[in-house]
Amino acid sequence: MSTRPIILFFILLFLVPCSASATDQHSLRIGIFPLEPLNFTDKMGTANGIYPDLLREMASAEEWQLIFVPGSWKECLERLEDGSIDLLSSVARTPERELIYDYTNESVVDNWSQIFTYPGSGIENFKDLSEQRVAIVERDINGKNFLETTQNMGISVDIIHYATNRETFEAVQNREVVAAVSSQHYGLRHAGDFSLISTSIQFSPFSIYFAALKGQQTEVLKQLDQHLSSWKKDKNSYYYKVLQKYLATDLTEKEVFPRWLIYVIASTLGLLLLSSLWIVSLNLLIKRRTAELRESEHAYRTVANYTYDWELWILPDFTMKYVSPSCERITGYCAEEFMEDSRLFHQIIFDEDKAMWQKHINHPEDRCESLKHRIIAKDGSIKWIEHTCQSVFAPNGEYRGKRISNRDITSIKAVQEQLRQSQKMEAIGTLAGGIAHDFNNILSGILGYTELTLLNPEIDSKSKKNLNYVLEATIRARDLVKQILMFSRKEEQCHLPVNIHTVLEEACIFIRKSIPATIALNLDIDIKTGAVMADSTQIHQVVINLCMNAVHSLPQQDGEINIKLFPTDIDAITAAKHPNLRPGSYAQLTVSDNGTGIPPETIPRIFEPFFTTKEQGQGTGMGLAIIHGIVQSHDGSISVESCIGEGTTFKLFFPLITDESASDACTIAETATQTSHLRNSSEY
Repeated sequence: MSTRPIILFFILLFLVPCSASATDQHSLRIGIFPLEPLNFTDKMGTANGIYPDLLREMASAEEWQLIFVPGSWKECLERLEDGSIDLLSSVARTPERELIYDYTNESVVDNWSQIFTYPGSGIENFKDLSEQRVAIVERDINGKNFLETTQNMGISVDIIHYATNRETFEAVQNREVVAAVSSQHYGLRHAGDFSLISTSIQFSPFSIYFAALKGQQTEVLKQLDQHLSSWKKDKNSYYYKVLQKYLATDLTEKEVFPRWLIYVIASTLGLLLLSSLWIVSLNLLIKRRTAELRESEHAYRTVANYTYDWELWILPDFTMKYVSPSCERITGYCAEEFMEDSRLFHQIIFDEDKAMWQKHINHPEDRCESLKHRIIAKDGSIKWIEHTCQSVFAPNGEYRGKRISNRDITSIKAVQEQLRQSQKMEAIGTLAGGIAHDFNNILSGILGYTELTLLNPEIDSKSKKNLNYVLEATIRARDLVKQILMFSRKEEQCHLPVNIHTVLEEACIFIRKSIPATIALNLDIDIKTGAVMADSTQIHQVVINLCMNAVHSLPQQDGEINIKLFPTDIDAITAAKHPNLRPGSYAQLTVSDNGTGIPPETIPRIFEPFFTTKEQGQGTGMGLAIIHGIVQSHDGSISVESCIGEGTTFKLFFPLITDESASDACTIAETATQTSHLRNSSEY
């Protein structure tokens, strides 16, 4: 009796692990991904479809416990490979997959790969997909078959990967791609949900199986094969009922149509066979010619659409036959806006040029004509256009409108204007310098003889007073001549290596003491800017003159002046905008204010000598002219940007010295000029 409990204890120890092992064998984790009608989950999260229904029937017979694990196709493959699931449905065979998966011998259904697109896409065959964006499901057999097919045909396609078939169809619906590759079963069922259509591009039929990780579920796969093989032999089996339920196809052997109707249909098809063959051959010929025409049109349209100039064709009634996309880069308006409203082309012409343009466009002459006019772009900017057009005539001589090419020459006009202004200033400087030199000789005689006469003790007081007036006027004239000579760059100059930041700091100390305390003077100086060949006294004068001009432009002596200095590299494109600059390294000096600004019509004249906007007696008009002359004499450049009510910015460029030994020379030059003083000039 004492041994009986011990025996029962060992029996229980043996039965418990066996029971646990049996339970593990009956539990199967099934991967399920959205691929209607093969497998999917409904709104309640229940697995449905051909595969889940068949598995439930098999599980009932085999006493399996099924656990459906939903996910995307890629996620299901990854879970099968890492052991998170035991079985995966709807898997096609490939050589790569057979290395890591075991399959059932019996397939469940057969399928085709098919292309789906949106109405009006023009996709009819594989060649239409060349260079187009096409969506496929990642690691899907349909996508793999599509890639192999296009590669074998030498067709290049831009492939976009998505996680599910639904995402691929949404991408087509949103025009992110032109087409999607899907299984025929899923595509035909859901294309209408996304307003898509099926194409005639069907390829690579394949069968679909159950799959498990290699060597893991051998017994389960054998049991699945036994059920499928048995069911397929019986047309009334559960297998065919499931196919009938989801594929809406009667696969039994019952007669769908009466036999006499089948014979009639067959006879009719036989009678139509010859005419069908003729129609097919005719369609092939039409498709080939259509493809040739489409390819020819595509070639011409590519040339027209990618031209840099703005191309268009205006019909005799002034409607638009064609407008190239480059119009948006020039005008800001897209091609569709011109096509929808033909009046827009006339409306954007600058008012002063409309009469000239209208007269030009109304002449249907058979010759190439051109003119230059201005337009107002969508952002309000004014652009110069070089307009060239030629009348178009049909073979019978009928006038068909005008073929027009418009080129944006705004930048060319700006450079030409800068060059013209530079030449104008050079001419004024040459003229003024010659006159000033001769005038200076005359003043020297007047000044000398006046001073000698004043030394004569015999002249009376009234004459002496008058001579003093003459002397003061002569001195003022002499100073004015010096300014003119400085502007014309005919005054002798001595340029030495100078660290320009030290000159700026010295000038700003003087400026700070000379302007009201209500005006903020902000400095942003990079002391590593480098050295320039310059006359430090003249640079000092340039900074003070620009700052004094800025003070005069500030309303009620309240505002701010910003001075910046930093090194910059000028490339060939930027140098082309400044006639006096060459590509290289420069010190950029910027003086800006938030004052009243300069009117646009005044800017072209501000550097002219004796030009001023101030009242008589408040300035000579030589301040900015002298600055211009000084900058030019230093092989530099000066430009101005201004906006009414926002302020003015002057940008000055001085070429940097690249010689490393210039630093010692800079120290000597700065020491020699530390006590220099400049007389302030007035603004324009």
